[in-house]
Amino acid sequence: MATPFVFRTKFLLVVFFACCCTALLQAQSLDIDYDGSNNNEKKLRIKVIKSLGAGVNSHGVVEVSTEALSIDSYFNGQVHMGLSMFSNYTLFGGDLLDLATRASHLHYPYGGTVNGQLQLDFPIARPINPLRFIAFGGGRLLNSGIIMPRNESSYYSAYTAGIGFHQQFKSWESQDKSNSGFFWAQPSLHQQWMRAADSNRFYNGHMATALWAWGLQTGLEVNRKLRLTLFVSQYLSKQGLQELNSPQLRLNFSYRFVPRPKKIQLLELDRQPQQ
Repeated sequence: MATPFVFRTKFLLVVFFACCCTALLQAQSLDIDYDGSNNNEKKLRIKVIKSLGAGVNSHGVVEVSTEALSIDSYFNGQVHMGLSMFSNYTLFGGDLLDLATRASHLHYPYGGTVNGQLQLDFPIARPINPLRFIAFGGGRLLNSGIIMPRNESSYYSAYTAGIGFHQQFKSWESQDKSNSGFFWAQPSLHQQWMRAADSNRFYNGHMATALWAWGLQTGLEVNRKLRLTLFVSQYLSKQGLQELNSPQLRLNFSYRFVPRPKKIQLLELDRQPQQ
């Protein structure tokens, strides 16, 4: 017979997924627009298991993650709206009893057993590499991996909303596009929320329930599949414990499963004109 805790967990998962699908919920996974036009052939794209990756933060916590589901919609070839579902698992490392380590671990943008992110972005100008404005938000239900006293639940919920800009540049690309490199930078300003009960359980009440923070995502994507990403974030809302105010760094490496472009053979070019 299922325990009340199992029923509560399932209920939270259902509510969490519904909220992600119905509200403008930290979208920091904006895809590279390789040709700069964003003139996609498909107006709706659905991908399952879009990427697999691993990362380590500045406190030594090592994790693996996957983008389990990606749904992208395009309007007029320029405006993009996307919903992504992530799942993250902690392997080892870091002293999660240390509050600064715990904060970096729990506020990881892709962290969580279930992590939903919704983004809306559009170009401000339309050069080859347009500067894009983004509005984003998300929520997560996270099994923290922290052993809690008195058999308390280790599940932690948090929510984020914010705005930012996304700029990308082509570093190199061969003529047949088989070898390429794209660099991007994405600064943002966002606010995070958590329940007062979670602040008391995980931070002994030292973490505010509403936090302003700034973030920067920058990285390099090679051959449109291998992506190296550096995350930098810092709370702007001053916390009582000084170690909670330091910048947090995280380095991620991921492999993105993208379909191969179909080879188009123009057979008409091989035909000789009829005599």
